[in-house]
Parts: sequence; structure tokens; C-alpha cells
Amino acid sequence: MTGKVDPSKLVCQICKKQKSADNIIPAGLVRGPIAEKIKEAFPDWSSDGYICTADLNRFRSEYVEDMIKQDKGEFTAIEEQVVKSLREHELLTRNPNIEYEQQLTFGERTADRLADFGGSWKFLGIFAGIIILMEELSEKRSRS
Repeated sequence: MTGKVDPSKLVCQICKKQKSADNIIPAGLVRGPIAEKIKEAFPDWSSDGYICTADLNRFRSEYVEDMIKQDKGEFTAIEEQVVKSLREHELLTRNPNIEYEQQLTFGERTADRLADFGGSWKFLGIFAGIIILMEELSEKRSRS
């Protein structure tokens, strides 16, 4: 025996389905409280086997739900949304900057770029150089 596991034969201990290596993790990597929750539901579960990410996410969300209920004694709509997103492996937040930038018009984007340049050190340096150059030219004209 070589000790290597054939990735095409990884079977989830919970759903008993074969899964690809990127959709399954070793059961030994599951954290203690979640592993205990899995053992309650599946007493023959072993840390030597594997669990698919879908089943692991289900137990994670159940654990979070239990902890919230235990802590507060109730379950708000926002907390329910958090648990649902854990189950579905979604993002709860979005980047408002990206949404804002997507709705800008061409003129607004141009004005922002111009304002960025106008307030930069590069602009101040160029402006100071032009003022000094104009002053020098003015002095030369007044001497001649």
C-alpha cells in the first residue's frame, strides 16, 4: 500500500456520495464543536474519513443557529439571513464603492479624474514650475 488516496474515490461520510477533491475535506480538519454536532446526528462518523463542503456548511450553519438561539433566546431576520447565506455559501456584504463607480456617468468619471490630478503633488510641482518659468520670462522681458 502506498498510503495515497485516490481522489476519484473520496466519499462523504454524511451523504455517502463520491465527491471531487475540491468539494470534500478530511473530517479531521473539522473543528471540535461542529464535529460533536455531526457525531450527534451520525454516531458512526469518524475523523479518519471525509465530509463534503455542502454537508459541512449545513452543520456549520446549524451550529451558528444554535449558538445564536442559546445566546439570545431568539432568532432575528438578519440572523436568519446570515445562517441561510452560510448554508448557500454566499457573500453577505457587497462593496458599495464598486456599485457607486458603476453608476457614474462619463462626465462624473472625467471630473473625478481631473479632481484627482488637480489635488496631486504632481500637479502642484508642474504648476510651481510653470509659475517660476513665467516669472523668469517676465524678468528677461523687463530687462531688455
